[in-house]
Amino acid sequence: MEKIKISVSNENMIALHCPFCGMVKQVSVARFKDENHTLKVRCSCRKMLTVDLNFRQKYRKLTNLRAEYINLTHKQENNRGLEQLQAHHCQIVNISLTGLGLLVFSGHGVKQGDRLRVRFTLDDKKKSEIERKLIVRVVRKDYIGCEFINDGYHTYDKVLGFYLLP
Repeated sequence: MEKIKISVSNENMIALHCPFCGMVKQVSVARFKDENHTLKVRCSCRKMLTVDLNFRQKYRKLTNLRAEYINLTHKQENNRGLEQLQAHHCQIVNISLTGLGLLVFSGHGVKQGDRLRVRFTLDDKKKSEIERKLIVRVVRKDYIGCEFINDGYHTYDKVLGFYLLP
């Protein structure tokens, strides 16, 4: 079975091209945006294809960066009744200009919609330190997908943009 990776347009359309018969068909994939991004498709030539849909609008770089995060949504009280924020260790496994993916320890308690603050050091020549606020968009077991919160200051991060250059 042939496996094909296809980027999805802003209009949630793909051009499905069969490598066996050459047929090209425009297909709407909007209904798959929040579901499984891997589809099995049978072409009119009767061949089966596995299609991986890429809905990302920005380049995402795979990384292995140590980081720490604080869940700003869930404050805890210390023994004196004062609110405190507890830092947790994590690993950044991918990053883009608009967000990042974290690998966290089980029992993290992070939920979709939570707001986090993450601090990490890039593995670039300058060992650039970055601290950003995030909103959690996806939680899958120990993987957390986050989007950067645009606070006006970080509309475009030059350091991160340079780091993401291929």
